[in-house]
Amino acid sequence: MFTILILIFIFFPISAEAIQLHTYPEGLYSHQFAHAFFAFSMLVLIYVIKKKKIDYNKGWNFLIYSAWCFIIWNLVAMTGHYLAAKDIFFINNSGKINAVLISKDKHEFETIIYYISKLDHIFLIPGFIFLYLAFNKFLKEN
Repeated sequence: MFTILILIFIFFPISAEAIQLHTYPEGLYSHQFAHAFFAFSMLVLIYVIKKKKIDYNKGWNFLIYSAWCFIIWNLVAMTGHYLAAKDIFFINNSGKINAVLISKDKHEFETIIYYISKLDHIFLIPGFIFLYLAFNKFLKEN
């Protein structure tokens, strides 16, 4: 029966929404709080590693690098979410390859910052790479 259900879902899929929208402002507040909590947690992790003086090990150093990347990613993402909630720009052809970000009156700088914040994967991907390297080093040592 389980196999039949799986086959039904594979061959007759229904709409699956990839984005869950929350009502404003509660959704934005809880999402921003999650970013802040994650960044704070990474700071605590770095503090504990330094306090216990275990950062002499290469695996722990990779974990510290990963935590710094995650902190920066959270700050960049929070900035992007904050600017997206303001009415300072609009996106022409949103969701398409030829989308254009157009700033409203005297908000060019904020629009550029928003655009840069959408490149947050520049910090997230190295964070995961450093995390992988840390775990790999820990695994080899044990």
